[in-house]
Amino acid sequence: LYVSPAYERIWGRSCASMQNTPQNWGDSIHPDDRDRVLHAAATRQTAGTYDEEYRIIRPDGSQRWIRDRAFTVANAQGEIYRVVGVAQDITERKRSRDQLREQASLLDKARDAILVRDLDHRITYWNKSAERVYGWTADETIGRSVLDLLKPETTTFQQAHERVLQNGEWLGELQKTNREGRTLTVALADPPDLGVVDDLKFITRYDIF
Repeated sequence: LYVSPAYERIWGRSCASMQNTPQNWGDSIHPDDRDRVLHAAATRQTAGTYDEEYRIIRPDGSQRWIRDRAFTVANAQGEIYRVVGVAQDITERKRSRDQLREQASLLDKARDAILVRDLDHRITYWNKSAERVYGWTADETIGRSVLDLLKPETTTFQQAHERVLQNGEWLGELQKTNREGRTLTVALADPPDLGVVDDLKFITRYDIF
């Protein structure tokens, strides 16, 4: 009944081709994803539970990642008479996720204790060496405050935090507490932030021993 102009930009095919030959949509799905998506479309769209991510192959051979959702429309009697589909190009988001996973894998192999915290000091990443040095596993630390967990020396920590926000980096020594309650003096390098990820700025802290 209707295909928005964005279809041409994302799929690289004309809206008319979609309306005249609807099966072109299924044919454009990557072979590795096609059976799963077509089965979901056939069984879940009219139930209002269709929500799939898949790859498409454009006429020029390039690939795009799509998030595809469907919503039912009912009449006054509650009878479904129409399905509305919304497809979103999530290619760049998928690439960013893959890059973050790759970076996390590399950080896990580092000998230095590395943790990532947000601007409210909540821990969002904790590598294997941090587990060894401080004694907590990543699952035990994610979402917890650095201030509550490691109890860093308050004055120096606050000065370091403000210095990073102002100048993008800080180098120095700081006292922290491990799981056993032992005080550790760490040489800390706090480089510039990692940028904006999902609208939240992260600062990475490298505790170097």
